[in-house]
Amino acid sequence: MASPGGSRNEAARAALLALAALLLGCAHATAPAAAPLGQPAPPVDSGLEGGARALEVRSQGLELTLPDAAGWRFDPRERHSWVARHLRSSSQLVVRAWRFEDIARPEDCEQQARLWRRELPSLAPVEQVEQREQRLAGIYRSRVTIGVRAAPRQPGRLLGYVLAFGSDARSCLLLAYSTLASGPMARAVIAARVALVEGTVFERLRRLDIEGRVSVPRR
Repeated sequence: MASPGGSRNEAARAALLALAALLLGCAHATAPAAAPLGQPAPPVDSGLEGGARALEVRSQGLELTLPDAAGWRFDPRERHSWVARHLRSSSQLVVRAWRFEDIARPEDCEQQARLWRRELPSLAPVEQVEQREQRLAGIYRSRVTIGVRAAPRQPGRLLGYVLAFGSDARSCLLLAYSTLASGPMARAVIAARVALVEGTVFERLRRLDIEGRVSVPRR
């Protein structure tokens, strides 16, 4: 019998396949001609195909698994959040864990995170591909949203997002991935990146043991 964790992972994979189908369907009018019958479609280069590797982010008490780990660059100017950018895929990842002074709900954590980081997008219903409740790192009861929108004032460019706001009663989690793509295959590229990052960074997130982390930063 399949384990509950395995069932959740299979459901997540199925949802991401649906995302890819939806995005590719929306792009049908601008995508290149399909491969001839009997020949496989050319693979989509997401820009994140390098080797995945686990990385301890001790300032946040978390372990992340990053696709193409060698391609990410940490931003040392960030004092409270862990922020890294992947230039080849025009991607950014923001991670923050903090203590909450009261019993925290995911929506309380989201409200606080948005006060700190005004650039976090508020996706309209039409921009949301999927929204679900999910437990991250084994402890954070989280609201995960996947979305796509047109880049403002940049015709032909699309932005893709995976956003998670989570709560462990007395602590909060922010996990935000964003990426930019352009051209006739932009939607397929966004779908590939979102699926890859959701399946590695989000699904494999782990909280470090007390011995392996520093104290979770306060607000």
